Amino acid sequence: MLVERSAKLTDLGFINSCILYGARKGHYSFNAENPEMVKAMKSETRSVISDGLLSDKRRASASVFTLQHDRVGMLIMCEAMPDSRAYEIYALSVAKNHQHKGFGRQILDRLLEHFIYHDVHARCMPVSETMKKLLQCRGFVFYSEDGGFETYVKPGFDTCNVA
Repeated sequence: MLVERSAKLTDLGFINSCILYGARKGHYSFNAENPEMVKAMKSETRSVISDGLLSDKRRASASVFTLQHDRVGMLIMCEAMPDSRAYEIYALSVAKNHQHKGFGRQILDRLLEHFIYHDVHARCMPVSETMKKLLQCRGFVFYSEDGGFETYVKPGFDTCNVA
């Protein structure tokens, strides 16, 4: 069973390597071969862990998922907009040596348990077929396409309509 914990600065290398691996496969919107873009990504992840903020001032948090003390995956969540009740999956990644074992599904399921009453957004690059299928299997629906991203949303449970 995966164990979730808040990311620490000592996890930066792991988190950045997960994101860079995904970016090289086309799953993130930045060029992993551009040193300036990689530097900006690393600065962003450091800010999330140390200050709980993205560069655009949205609140964010990072989690690391472990299996028997081995880091398996990571998740960065943020506000969809500043001071919003909707949230966005900023980054979700499974380490290269742990992929295709169901860990991404487990991480997403854990996330959805925490955010049951909130809308959760996820932006995917068109090449991210596995992530799109995973989102759709968990109740996310296509919302829009903008700037090369496909956006999916899973509406939160509406407490106003409870009988």
